[in-house]
Amino acid sequence: MAFGRRRTKPRGTGSTALDLRLRSAPRRHRFRLAVTTLCLVALGAAGAQVAVRYWPEFRDREILGDGLFALKEVQMFGSFQGVSRAELLLRSGIAEGQNLLALDLDQVKRDVEMIPYVESVAVERILPHLLRLRVVERTPVARVKVFRMADDAGEAGSLYYLDRHGAVMPARFNVTPPRDPFADRDLPMITGVSARDIRPGDRVADPAVEWAIAFVGRYERAPVRRLTALRSVDVAERGVLRVTLANGARVVIGPRDPDRQLLRLGLLHEVGAEHGQRLLEVDLSVENNCPSLWMPEGTAAVETDATQNLVDHSPSDV
Repeated sequence: MAFGRRRTKPRGTGSTALDLRLRSAPRRHRFRLAVTTLCLVALGAAGAQVAVRYWPEFRDREILGDGLFALKEVQMFGSFQGVSRAELLLRSGIAEGQNLLALDLDQVKRDVEMIPYVESVAVERILPHLLRLRVVERTPVARVKVFRMADDAGEAGSLYYLDRHGAVMPARFNVTPPRDPFADRDLPMITGVSARDIRPGDRVADPAVEWAIAFVGRYERAPVRRLTALRSVDVAERGVLRVTLANGARVVIGPRDPDRQLLRLGLLHEVGAEHGQRLLEVDLSVENNCPSLWMPEGTAAVETDATQNLVDHSPSDV
C-alpha cells in the first residue's frame, strides 16, 4: 500500500542545481567586472578628451596665471634704514597678482642684492599667496669723500659710506626727498681715496683703504676709544695711516702690530693726563721709539712751527 510512503527526489537532482549555480557565479562576476571596466575606460577616455581640450586654458588661467597661486602678500623683514620697502619692491620686480609658482626666486634675490645698501636677502615662497623677504642691510663703518671734475671745470665732492668689507654705499642725496640715512652716525672719514676706486655696490680694491677699514674696527674695540673717538684716517701716504682723533691729536700708524700701537696710544693719553699734558702728535710707526709733541692742558694750540708750548718727548718705554 502506497499510503505513508515518503516522496523522494530523483537521485542527483539537488546536486545538479547546486553545481549549476556554482558554475554560473564566476561567469556573472566576470561579466560585471567586464562591464565595470568598460565603463571606467569609457569614462577615462571622455575625461581625457575633456582634459586635452580644457587643460591648457585651466593651466594658463589657474596654475600659471593669477588664479590659484596669485601673489597677494609680500612680507619684508629688516631694519630698512638705507633702503625702503617701496624701493625693494621696485628693484625686485615683484608685483601683486604675479604667479607665485612662476616667480624666479633666484632672480629676485640677485636684483635685490644689486642695491648697494643690501648685503644679503633670503627669499621664501609660501603657497598659495605669500612671498617673504628677509633683508640684511650693510652697516656703514666709515665715510669717504671723493672729488670728481664737474661740468664747470671745478671739482664736485661726493660722499659715500663703506661697510666692514669695503662695499661702497652712496649717501642718498639723490633721492626724493633728499636724505642721508646715516647722517646722525658718528663715523670717521677716510680721506686720500681715489675717485676711480669708488663705485657704489662694489668693494674698494685699494689695499690702503682695506687697511684703513680694518684699523677703524680695531680702534672701536681698543681701550683708547673710551678716551677719545676716531675722526679721520688718511691713506694718501703709502705705508702709513695718518689718523686724527676727536681731541685733535694726530697719529701716524705703521703696518706692523696695530693692536700694540693702539695700546701705546692709550698709554700715552693716560701718561699725559697724569702730567697735565695733551698729546698733539705721535708717530707710532717707529717701533723702538715714540716721537711725540705735547701741550699743557688748557692751552690753545697755535698752528706755527715755533710754538713755545710744544714739548718734544720720545719715551722709549711706552
